Amino acid sequence: VRSSSLAEDGAAHSMAGQFDTFLETTAPHVPQRIKDCWAGMFNPRVLAYTSGQQAVDLAMGVVIQTQIHADYAGVLFTIDPRSKVADKLVIEWVAGLGEKLVSGEVTPERLFLNRTACRTASSTEAALSAILPTALPPSLQTALAQLAVQALRAEIVFDCPLDIEFCIDASGLWLLQARPVTALQAK
Repeated sequence: VRSSSLAEDGAAHSMAGQFDTFLETTAPHVPQRIKDCWAGMFNPRVLAYTSGQQAVDLAMGVVIQTQIHADYAGVLFTIDPRSKVADKLVIEWVAGLGEKLVSGEVTPERLFLNRTACRTASSTEAALSAILPTALPPSLQTALAQLAVQALRAEIVFDCPLDIEFCIDASGLWLLQARPVTALQAK
């Protein structure tokens, strides 16, 4: 059960971690968790985050979606958000659910990929796999190659650098969400 505020994940505000998401929610608990998501609009951390900002619309929707039991979860940036270097894709991931990454509970694995090499190799996932570290488990390497291909395609569709959340389970790669890289909005 996920929050989906109009203020979240936009070009002006990411509001990362400000609203609540409830994992492993069973059917009888869904109505209460929806109310909990709505109540999050009035959470002290949300009010502190938005104070002093111009007209932040906190209107809240709630998304009910299938829980994916991920082997790996993470985020891909189509530009390095720290250095603002456009020639690098940055992939960070953890074993298991992404909540551990978002909360800062664990330090993620991190991989930098050269954008030019990815674009050159992205005609096939097999060619892209060849530029990934060989020490990765084969299923992870395949999924990360697919992720890089899809990220470059999504960046063209959205016409801006993206922050893409993903997870990988036994069936393969799942793209969960894409949003503009908010760290770049001042540029």
